[in-house]
Amino acid sequence: MTDGDAILRVRDLTVHFDTGTRDAEGKPRVVHAVDGVSFDIRRGSTLGIIGESGCGKSTTALAAMRLVAGARGRIDLGGVDLGGLEGEALRRQRHRFQIIFQDPYSSLNPRQRVGSLIRTPMALQDQGTPETRDRRVDELLDLVGLRPETRHLFPHQFSGGQRQRIGIARALATNPDLIVCDEPVSALDVAIQAQILNLMKDLQAELGLTYLFISHDMGVIGYMCHEVAVMYLGVFVETGDTRAILAAPAHPYTRALLSAIPRVDPVNRSLMAATRLSGDPPSPVNPAPGCRFAARCPHAVDRCRTERPALRPVTLGGMERSVACHFAGEI
Repeated sequence: MTDGDAILRVRDLTVHFDTGTRDAEGKPRVVHAVDGVSFDIRRGSTLGIIGESGCGKSTTALAAMRLVAGARGRIDLGGVDLGGLEGEALRRQRHRFQIIFQDPYSSLNPRQRVGSLIRTPMALQDQGTPETRDRRVDELLDLVGLRPETRHLFPHQFSGGQRQRIGIARALATNPDLIVCDEPVSALDVAIQAQILNLMKDLQAELGLTYLFISHDMGVIGYMCHEVAVMYLGVFVETGDTRAILAAPAHPYTRALLSAIPRVDPVNRSLMAATRLSGDPPSPVNPAPGCRFAARCPHAVDRCRTERPALRPVTLGGMERSVACHFAGEI
């Protein structure tokens, strides 16, 4: 996933957490939350990261925003190396990347009125004057489908969907280059999910927004994202154009995710039978060598358990993607 017009370039992003304990051999027990992932996001597009709970997708997004201590790797946002910044230099860049949180009920300060919630990022970044900030608050509320006069209300006076609209308005306040969306609709009713997703797509088309979208829902990823990275136990196992991967998944784990979507067509039933998984993901603490998916893969052989596959280009169904599997395109 590379492009000359990429606004965000991440290379070899790694996040390990020391548990402070040692194994039977005396080696430190380290959680490999994210293990050397790389990706680009084109300006005005959406990259989705999908995988099971605990696979590292949210940690990847937060690390890219410099919100995780101890993250390593290069994070380049529009020509600025965020990974090399600290303190005030990093604070001055924070207006360029904002986040929409998963839970609209806990992500808004209940003691702040809505106008203050949206105005605060602009004040912290010294953007505009008090008068222009007030006008900007009204514009943003109208942009996300709320009446400007609601700026005087508190979060508890809004529904979940309305609160997420407030969260979106707050993320837009500083005119960011990148917005991280950390499962922004998973806490909402299905009907409200559709409204919020449509709003986000409309805003992207109108304002040229760039999203890094985290989700465990393949249907949401298919609707929202131009490109997708499938993540398993801290690593990417398949990346590429969303339509190509949904139409012809190459990695067994991607096939398993797609097979979990209920459908009545015989093709999907055949896919489900071929990719049914058993067991739980192995521990991310000091993972074994080889493919991270080998313990659950129905096609694994001895090589898979000893040699870690690298992401490599594979053409399937006439469409190219990158796959971390020794037998990609052959299964």
